[in-house]
Amino acid sequence: MKSLLNMIMLFSVATALAHGDYAYKVEIQGQFEELEQRLVDEWQKEHPSQLLNLDAFAQLRSTSKRKAVFSPYLLTLSGQESVVKAVEELMFPTELKVDSFTNAVGQATSVLRQSNFEMREIGYTFLVCTEIEETDDLDIHLSFNAEITDRPTWHDYPARMASSTGSETTVHLQQPFFYTRSLRTSVILKNGREAIVGSGMADRDGKTVTFILLKARVVDSEGQVIRTKHVDANPPEPCISLGDDSRAVIFPKSRARELIKHVCYKAPPGISEYWTPTAEDLKNVESSFPAYLDEVKPAAKDTWPRLHRQITGVMKGEDRFLFISYFLMDALQDANNPQKTAFAERWKSKPYWVCDGGEYYFRVLYDVKRKKYVWFECNGRA
Repeated sequence: MKSLLNMIMLFSVATALAHGDYAYKVEIQGQFEELEQRLVDEWQKEHPSQLLNLDAFAQLRSTSKRKAVFSPYLLTLSGQESVVKAVEELMFPTELKVDSFTNAVGQATSVLRQSNFEMREIGYTFLVCTEIEETDDLDIHLSFNAEITDRPTWHDYPARMASSTGSETTVHLQQPFFYTRSLRTSVILKNGREAIVGSGMADRDGKTVTFILLKARVVDSEGQVIRTKHVDANPPEPCISLGDDSRAVIFPKSRARELIKHVCYKAPPGISEYWTPTAEDLKNVESSFPAYLDEVKPAAKDTWPRLHRQITGVMKGEDRFLFISYFLMDALQDANNPQKTAFAERWKSKPYWVCDGGEYYFRVLYDVKRKKYVWFECNGRA
């Protein structure tokens, strides 16, 4: 089957940047490298208790038939989502339809045509979100999703078709089967240092494994590394804790727009002003929440009690609403990694968001006067 193949290169897709939060410029260099699987297996047998580090990787490079298959480069801002792709678009039909008509001499005729086309990207995709941890050296927190989709294998689905005269013929519909490898994780990189992330992604035949090397730097306008944190002459108003509720903070009126712009794909419509909620305003707000989730996102009905919340107030004319952003923090809580846990605590003072995540990351508006939820937005899944 002939396929429509279009080569595309996509370099930067940015989401809304938080207002009132300084944006560092971050340079990210990636390298997807293939090594022979047998050599990696041999090394792991010789070093069963070790993780593959840069020195060991350099040794494997020197003996393996290595190949650099993708080298993404990004110059982005902290708090911004960016993506690099090197892909082909493969168009393929999923149905065969029969068009019947009568020709000029009165004979019934049928024509078979391909229909219901779908598109799939083949190649390499690297999506990354960055945040800067303001340590002495400005450590870089990367949440990323790397995906490799190989060219498909084609499977034939034959079917018998009867003509108007009663004769039969065999028609064929070929369908693609895709092999996809992906790695989705969060890492903290030292400013200007290189690291191997993940444990490698094996190919379809098990002959090679692809490793991802990443290097990230905080840079100035001239491309020089910055190692001192930005000092804000007008620091933002602090968030308000809720005492007994350790999973929630309130963003004051002065920072409401910052929170909404940072965590939403698209801000709720019609906002005219902001206000600062209190603990009293939050009483009994979530009593009807399970029933509401059952309507708009049943998958989130069982997960929401585990989620953290960042809250602020918005106005639509004279009506007050609570804006609540729900998100999962469990993945960042690590008793064996104090640095990672310390970074996770930033949710108490800065808007928290991730790429994708599905029903573990969503936002709602609650109408204070009418005591009901009126708007819902949820992250997608990679």
